[in-house]
Amino acid sequence: MRKRRKVKRPTGERQPLAASHHVNDTWSTDFVMDALSSGRRIKCLTVVDDFSRECVDIAVDHGIGGEYVVRL
Repeated sequence: MRKRRKVKRPTGERQPLAASHHVNDTWSTDFVMDALSSGRRIKCLTVVDDFSRECVDIAVDHGIGGEYVVRL
């Protein structure tokens, strides 16, 4: 007999994200993964300023750890 999955319900009301009004007010981060022609995978961490939409930093490596993300 198969077990039934529990339905995940939101814990509270969702709050809309606050819009940034100045440069360097809020940043967004995103991980992107891709593969080289040799088959080896690379990871890219991008940091974008939400107000100016400029890319603040891009880190590319075969493995990006949590300590590196915190230092960034």
